[in-house]
Amino acid sequence: MIGIAIPILFLGNFVNGVATLSIVIPMIVGICAEQQRSVSKFIYPACVLAHIWPGFLPTGGNAAMYLQNNAILENLGGEGTWGFFTAMINKIPIEIIVIPFLLFVAMKMAPDLGNIPTKQAGAAADAQVADNKAKASSTSLSPS
Repeated sequence: MIGIAIPILFLGNFVNGVATLSIVIPMIVGICAEQQRSVSKFIYPACVLAHIWPGFLPTGGNAAMYLQNNAILENLGGEGTWGFFTAMINKIPIEIIVIPFLLFVAMKMAPDLGNIPTKQAGAAADAQVADNKAKASSTSLSPS
């Protein structure tokens, strides 16, 4: 799980959780097919990691978050005291507790639904996609 967590944590610095998962889930399925392990053991921890990490480091879209929060506070009559790392400092306790829990405990607690992918099923799916693409390219939308 640590090998899957590293790309999730890296991607989470720059894109949101859904985009991270759309990139990482095919990798998880491929790893599970190679190691003959159930996908259900890895999906939940990956989803939680992908959704708690974005916004931790002030990069990407989160770099200007403190300016937005200060502007809201000032518009409401308060004083904007948010700094560049305020959101990161607030998330540190969550990250310290949740990440080790996900990596070492949640994976053992996740249900084993027996959904182990195989390389043959992946090859059959790839062949089906190629066949569908060939059919789509052979048909034209122009009137004859």
